[in-house]
Amino acid sequence: MLEVLLVIFLCKKNRANALERGKRPGGFIALTILLWIIPEVIGCLVGILNEWSQFGSMFLGLVFAGIGAVIAWAIAKFGPQGDYVDPNTQVVSPQFGNTTPGMAGASRINNINIGTVCPKCGQANVAGSEYCEFCGAKFGNAEPCPICGFPNEKGSKFCGSCGSKFETQKICPSCGEANMAGGRRFCEFCGAKLDN
Repeated sequence: MLEVLLVIFLCKKNRANALERGKRPGGFIALTILLWIIPEVIGCLVGILNEWSQFGSMFLGLVFAGIGAVIAWAIAKFGPQGDYVDPNTQVVSPQFGNTTPGMAGASRINNINIGTVCPKCGQANVAGSEYCEFCGAKFGNAEPCPICGFPNEKGSKFCGSCGSKFETQKICPSCGEANMAGGRRFCEFCGAKLDN
């Protein structure tokens, strides 16, 4: 029973190590189990073939299993860096005040501070960026949607987030709020007459 608990503990540890290195954890869990069982069986067979006692054979099997466990841990801990992000990971955006599931393509996910959403490709960039790190678009020429606030490229006819059409939105001369398209004559916020 203790051996099973050790394998479960090691699998959890190697899963965390793999995620920390940006690797998919499934293969490392399988590798951990295989590098425990196969050396253990080999150690027991070596003990039996050398006509050791049952205790000696089992002990040699556990020593071989321990060596396999150390190898599995070292592979998961010190393997090459990858770019996999666990979909269950929540990235907290301090500027937007929300959490976002793990984002594909974001290799620096651990300490990312989401600050600018690119109006061209929609990818989140690190706060303070002047250019999009995914498509190279320059920031600063974005125009927020009056309905949802999404930053759209200047000259866009539709919002990239909510889909509202910019030309038909009417700004209320009284309260300054943007009214949805649809031929409204009166402001939906204050009731003032909208200019046609």
